[in-house]
Amino acid sequence: MGFVPLSDCAPIAVAMETGIFARYGLNVVLSRELGWTSVRDKIFYGDLDAAQSISGIAFALGMGFSELRCEVW
Repeated sequence: MGFVPLSDCAPIAVAMETGIFARYGLNVVLSRELGWTSVRDKIFYGDLDAAQSISGIAFALGMGFSELRCEVW
């Protein structure tokens, strides 16, 4: 799960440190990213399965606002 180390990533860090992910059977590995562009690119290329990110990334990938575009299922 990718994240950008800002204050809004606190719930993910707390969940990891307190074992909440493991309690629900989730095998989560946190990946600290440099910025939102890195999160977007890694989601697009499949390097991340999930991310805590701004909602605009999903819309931008789905609508093709950049050269990267994901197909809608």
